Amino acid sequence: MKKNKAQSAIEFLILVGAVFFFVVTLTGIFQQNISEKTIEKRNFEIQELALAAQNELNIAAKATDGYRREFYLQEKVAGIDYEINLIGSFVYFNTSDGRHTIGIPGQNATGNFVKGTNVIEKQNGIIILN
Repeated sequence: MKKNKAQSAIEFLILVGAVFFFVVTLTGIFQQNISEKTIEKRNFEIQELALAAQNELNIAAKATDGYRREFYLQEKVAGIDYEINLIGSFVYFNTSDGRHTIGIPGQNATGNFVKGTNVIEKQNGIIILN
């Protein structure tokens, strides 16, 4: 009788251990997938902001003299502080954590991008930012 109780207890512990291992493994897999999706979303948001700035320059370059437009660049992207600069004809985007840096071709312009409201104009064939 004692042998059956001991065997049942051991079988129960083995079963509980197997279920615990299975749950921990699944949790790890789901956590990894969630982490990858978060990184993909952050990368997408960062790239979209840089491309939006590039697009504003391209629109102004194709417009006629007298073009003026206001557009907004958010203060943070995906919860991360950033810096966006126009150097030569390239738009450079850097995050404060140093994990993301993007350089994309734009248009020659005077001035620079700022966080918040930006004004872009075209006067005498020259693109002017802020």
